Amino acid sequence: MGRRRGGWAGLLRTGLAMLATGCATAPPAAVAPRDGRVDIVFLHLNDVYEITPVEGGRAGGLGRVATLRERWAAQEPVLVTTFGGDLLSPSAMGTARVDGERLAGA
Repeated sequence: MGRRRGGWAGLLRTGLAMLATGCATAPPAAVAPRDGRVDIVFLHLNDVYEITPVEGGRAGGLGRVATLRERWAAQEPVLVTTFGGDLLSPSAMGTARVDGERLAGA
């Protein structure tokens, strides 16, 4: 049986793209209050082991994170989103094997 192309790799690319688009912020000059102060809000993600929804789609997933981030960004003009890493291990995607080979990297 041949390996499917784009399966896990496509899922990983989608998850990373969602995180990358979450890093956009409004320029501080555009939102500075009259007193010259600028409030900056940080949203930090780390140890994201499940990028797809869990519990039959009822919970989790980076799509939900992206939606919540967009809602928060509408309220906080300067929202900086960071990702500290640890995306694959020890998730199922990081440890899964097909034909003896790991699905995600070496």
